[in-house]
Amino acid sequence: MPLPTIIADHFGTTARCQMVFFYDLKPSQNNIIDLLRSLGLSHSEAQIAQRIGHLETLKESAQNLCISYETARSSLKKVFSKLNINTQNELVSLVTKLSFIR
Repeated sequence: MPLPTIIADHFGTTARCQMVFFYDLKPSQNNIIDLLRSLGLSHSEAQIAQRIGHLETLKESAQNLCISYETARSSLKKVFSKLNINTQNELVSLVTKLSFIR
């Protein structure tokens, strides 16, 4: 699923958006999870994406969320599919950019 137009505009992927306002440079984790959910992720997928996006390993994320490594791996695959991305680096980039949107 491609990113919604408004999000893509804020990322500078189209010429329609000329300004981005940064008024909260440290949003809470829940706000990032809410933004990820608005992109079509379930709550658990958003939690995994948020943790990976903040540079936790998949193993650390699984331990912190009290789920098995295989469950976390399966969720990450779904995240990649739903966000139309292929690597953890792309996910880190997306979560970093979402951190500046509120």
